[in-house]
Amino acid sequence: MVASATWRERKSHNLPFAGRRRQNRRGNVARVTVEDCLDRVSNHFALCILAAERARQLAAGSIPLVVCHNKAAVTALREIGGGRVSFKENVDETVRTFLAVRRDDGAIVGAFTLSQIFLGSFRSAYLGYWVGAPHARQGYMAEGIELLLRHAFRTLGLHRVEANLQPGNGASRALVRRAGFRLEGFSPRYLRIAGRWRDHERWAITVEDFRASGRR
Repeated sequence: MVASATWRERKSHNLPFAGRRRQNRRGNVARVTVEDCLDRVSNHFALCILAAERARQLAAGSIPLVVCHNKAAVTALREIGGGRVSFKENVDETVRTFLAVRRDDGAIVGAFTLSQIFLGSFRSAYLGYWVGAPHARQGYMAEGIELLLRHAFRTLGLHRVEANLQPGNGASRALVRRAGFRLEGFSPRYLRIAGRWRDHERWAITVEDFRASGRR
């Protein structure tokens, strides 16, 4: 599923939130519920992707579409609940985001992203991922990456998936190695993180590697 966001402005700043509302001393809505936002967005998956994307834009300096003095994440939810932000699928075919959801209770434990998806004769993508701290080292991402690779190779028809890791990230190295990735090389000063250019290791897996391991 491809998820991306488009923003539309409206004249009114009135936010039609459902149910009881608590206001802070400035008169702003202090709480936004998921149900408020789901009135505007079709499902929890779409809501998570939309809220994260909009919060990143706000943190990067985008002008808020509502009067709000809260953090970017809260502002994003208020925009969604107020109908100021819309969700549109299948816009950017080069990025796909997948949530890792625990089956028992529906908790979001992490996420995977396939970016710079190229088809044609290349058929490759870059893999990124994160896991919530309370859910780390419990095997959730190991299970999730198997499903992700199956989708990448079988459904999307990719030939190669690449992951770039910082050398000191032992947990990420263990995750990709267990999934069948191989170390292909080292990229000095590959990516700027927290104001510094960081070295990365380049790991990758091809569909032939995936099939040779007995997975289909």
